[in-house]
Amino acid sequence: MKGIRVKQHRLLVEGLQNLKEIAKHETLIDGEKAIEESLDMLLQTFKRYEQLIEELTVMTGQYEKVHRDVRTKILSPALRELKKINSQDSPCYFLIREVLINTKNF
Repeated sequence: MKGIRVKQHRLLVEGLQNLKEIAKHETLIDGEKAIEESLDMLLQTFKRYEQLIEELTVMTGQYEKVHRDVRTKILSPALRELKKINSQDSPCYFLIREVLINTKNF
């Protein structure tokens, strides 16, 4: 997924605003209404994009907390318990250990 570049957005908005001003005074440029509608749509779409990015940021933080809690409160204690009872040869031990290793850098 590719994000929207804020600088490019601002430049496009600025260009449309300038064109809108020119269209008010120049009879050669047609479509003042189309320019206005495009500008409004662009601004509304970008505003919604920013809202979604904020929601995604919150959701990512929530996921990271749950991920950390699962690792530290469920998987790690289970692995330590299996080590205590000398079940290091059990498939369960290797499965939990593998999950902990593979998710360490998340």
